[in-house]
Amino acid sequence: MEMEVSILLKQAEKTTNAEERLRLLNEVEQLIMDDKSSSLLNDFFDEIVQLVFRFSNFELRSFLLSLCRSVCRTEVYFVERAVPIVLNMLSEADDHLLKKILASMTLIYRSALKWILQKPPSQFGVDQTWHAVSEFKTGVLSWLESENEGIKIYVFKFLEHCILAQIEESANLKSSAYGCQLATELQASNDLLFSSLTRQLVAPHISLSGLSVCLKSLTDIVRNDAEFLDRFLDCCKKLIVDIPPTLSHSQMESLFKVMRFHLTTLINLPCSSEAVLEIAAILQKLGISPAELARLTGISKSKLKRSATGDNLNAAECSAKKRKSDPQIQLKRICSFLVDTLTPDNCVELVLASFPHLPKIMPEKFLREYVPIDSLPINEQIERISSTIASVISSAGLSCDLKLTNKRQVKKREEKKDADDVDDEDDEDLDGEKKGILSNEQYKIQSASKSVAKRINLADKVAPLPTEEARSVIENLFERILNLQKFELGSEDAENQKHILITMCSLYEKAELKDKLLQKILTETLSSGELALRLLYYQYSIYLQLRRQGNTTATEKALNQYNSTLDSLLSALLSGGDIQLNLFCRLVIYAPQLSVQALQVLKQGCKQRSTYIPCLNMFTSVIKHRPGQRKELFAEFASLSTFDDDTTIVNGWLEKLNSLYRYPPTKDLVKELALNHLHLLEQAIPPDYLLLDENEEKKWDERSVRICFRVYCHLLPQQVDFLQLLPDVYVACGVNVKRLINTYLSKPIKQSSIPVNDIVELVKQCPRNAEALIPRILEPWLDKNSLNAELVNAVWTLYTKRRPDVRFLVPILPALNKEQFISLLPKLIRLPAQIFKMITGKVVCSSSGLKTVITADELWLEMCELEVTNENDSTQLLNLFGVLLQNKHMFSSDLLSGIIKQISERQVVPAIFFHTIPLLLEAQASLENLIGSILQKFVTKQIWKQGKDVWQAFVQCSSKLKIHGYAALLQLPASKLRNAIETCPELRQDLLKHVENMEIQQRASITKDCINELEQQQQIAVENDDETKAVSC
Repeated sequence: MEMEVSILLKQAEKTTNAEERLRLLNEVEQLIMDDKSSSLLNDFFDEIVQLVFRFSNFELRSFLLSLCRSVCRTEVYFVERAVPIVLNMLSEADDHLLKKILASMTLIYRSALKWILQKPPSQFGVDQTWHAVSEFKTGVLSWLESENEGIKIYVFKFLEHCILAQIEESANLKSSAYGCQLATELQASNDLLFSSLTRQLVAPHISLSGLSVCLKSLTDIVRNDAEFLDRFLDCCKKLIVDIPPTLSHSQMESLFKVMRFHLTTLINLPCSSEAVLEIAAILQKLGISPAELARLTGISKSKLKRSATGDNLNAAECSAKKRKSDPQIQLKRICSFLVDTLTPDNCVELVLASFPHLPKIMPEKFLREYVPIDSLPINEQIERISSTIASVISSAGLSCDLKLTNKRQVKKREEKKDADDVDDEDDEDLDGEKKGILSNEQYKIQSASKSVAKRINLADKVAPLPTEEARSVIENLFERILNLQKFELGSEDAENQKHILITMCSLYEKAELKDKLLQKILTETLSSGELALRLLYYQYSIYLQLRRQGNTTATEKALNQYNSTLDSLLSALLSGGDIQLNLFCRLVIYAPQLSVQALQVLKQGCKQRSTYIPCLNMFTSVIKHRPGQRKELFAEFASLSTFDDDTTIVNGWLEKLNSLYRYPPTKDLVKELALNHLHLLEQAIPPDYLLLDENEEKKWDERSVRICFRVYCHLLPQQVDFLQLLPDVYVACGVNVKRLINTYLSKPIKQSSIPVNDIVELVKQCPRNAEALIPRILEPWLDKNSLNAELVNAVWTLYTKRRPDVRFLVPILPALNKEQFISLLPKLIRLPAQIFKMITGKVVCSSSGLKTVITADELWLEMCELEVTNENDSTQLLNLFGVLLQNKHMFSSDLLSGIIKQISERQVVPAIFFHTIPLLLEAQASLENLIGSILQKFVTKQIWKQGKDVWQAFVQCSSKLKIHGYAALLQLPASKLRNAIETCPELRQDLLKHVENMEIQQRASITKDCINELEQQQQIAVENDDETKAVSC
């Protein structure tokens, strides 16, 4: 399946049809969603995102939003990657795309809320993704004023789903270590969002469709949380009185119909039992008959009629407000009293005084509602427990005036009193509150016991233990708690065990306790991950508290303790097995802060073959998800660029660097790293940190250049504008650095998609002394691109004005005309044979049907016409002829025959032609008869008259050709034959032997003068032999 997804993505990237690309991506999405392991999602998500933004249009962005929505619904952890992508589209979103984004975030928000609840406590409030989601949720409120009605409706649905999701997740918050803190924030958020919706409901400019959607959203919210019922009913009353002026009569009737429908659905809900009369009064205003109301509510018509009057309607409104406000005011008063009263001294006295009367089991309501949170500050802890105690007191029916409340009597009294009496009662309650909160019986018991109560002075009853004894008690107690096994503890006691161990380890600051706890974590790694994280968070919370207090010495000490614990854990875990490595990664991800030493341990893991993959993953993850430390973390990650011992690890590091480049918050950091390394090459000597040995000579070598140039080359395919920066650096580099840059540049250029206009601009703006870089760029670039006239003219201009080196023009030779190519031929033949062969393969074609710079026969003839001034050039030219003849497809026998005939028909034959004849025969043996006849034809044309060089070349050629050459030489006049033998003395013996072996008929064809000359040459040969023998004797 992975191969199938890869193939589909490649097809989508290559196709030019937008509809086909969208179809392929939909197939990819289906395969990814069908994969249960989520491996395809993790492997190809970034590639899909990159593809969508490369070919960006509305349909592709809608597809990406749909994909993010789907994956967040199935994989909650993917919120962290999907949210930045969705929010990134806001900057360029039109109205249509904005609606799609709102629809996606409507569903993603629920997943984001579940995801943040699974995060460690330290991440809440500072996590970048959750902060972005919260900012988006708040920013959406400004769109309620949009003139686009469709956007407003999408906003209504988004706010509704946010409130419903927060209500639903609030039920699970008590099981979370920081749930109450998050619950408080979510409650405040719900109030804000609900208020925004109700304001829109009575806004004067809202349309009927907006009113309908807003009413439905508010009704759905009230169904799930009755706390909003009274506010919703108040809003409905205001809407009836102040109908938006933009509505027509028929639209107003439709609005009343919608309101009747939604209010009717609320009547039968259990939460609406106390507000039935109020809802009925509103429905009567909306035109429902008393009979219909009686059928819906089950209340008599007479009672409904009484409630339908204006006064009763206002009374119902006042009672609803009173029903809502009284308990809340009472709770706040009690809570405020408890916060002021529960001082440390009072708490100690209260515990000592009431100790005999305490129940054996805590009240269930208290246990259900109160969950201690270790990480909260003391003041917030006091407020939470005071609020919980206040709710218990209120539910027990206890009043602030030390008397039990009779609810019926209070209700009757409230009905009789007017609003002023209500205010007076509130003042009396406030005064009575300061007296305490006790029942009648408790008050009598307290009054009776005041005369016999005796204060206990703890200082008189408690004496401190000696230091050694106290130390022994602490260590023994710690050891006993540490060694308790899981099966000996319940789940609650196991949590308490962890808390006690961590508190003791941090409070007493004894190295022995810390070492034992760390050893416990290391030996039981599989089950001690939570313990390790709690230890780190506890120590870090102490550091934060001390820092807020401004105690510099204590703050530094607490931070050192935290850093020491983290460093010890990471160092020990890195050298362990797979289980230890998993905990190592977990600590790196979730630790509240990474110290410098911790980063050194992580870097050490990145350099080991056995651990580099997870460690590099962790490094990139913490860079992305720790915005406060991002620059420092990236600087440490960038220092790994100097590691060059293992190619596999280096490639892994480059892949992670590439992922950081694709991540928008770190993109600029990666670019800065690449450019800084590139500009290091301009220095005369490499920096000290690039040297392996301090004593070695400071000079640029292959390793140091490779390290500095590596990041630039890796980013160049994605950041093609980097290419414009290279020439200036190239000019400032030394010779050795330039040579290595030329070597390393080919691969990234081949991988890049550089527009031809950028290449033209590069050539035109090329600084002086950087001309040699141009062909190094053009050669690999032309493997995937073609030349255009503007580029060819730019390179030719640079060649003629600045760099008259023919190697500079090699990449553009196929685009030159024949005259330009022929003018360059004298310089081209001085290039190495392999380069010349490559050139001819590009500019020459044996098929005349194809358009080329020059044909094969023209090239051969032009090369024969070249004036060679020295022996080296002559030898080089012959070598090049031999190279050309190796291509038998291009230089076929027929082509060579035509070339030979053309040259033989010339008035003046170039001398180099005779030097090529042996090469021609060696390459094409079938040409021997043609060559023999051509040589004899040259005799008849008196070849010796064309110059000494041509005559000598003819004689040497005939000597090398043996039989066919001898036949041509024997046709010469006697004087020319003698001259030929003098020119090439080895011909004497060869010709004599050849004539001796000839038959009589063949000898008859030789002239008599030639025979006489041969006889004389034979006598000369005998005399030479005799002289040689005499000298030897």
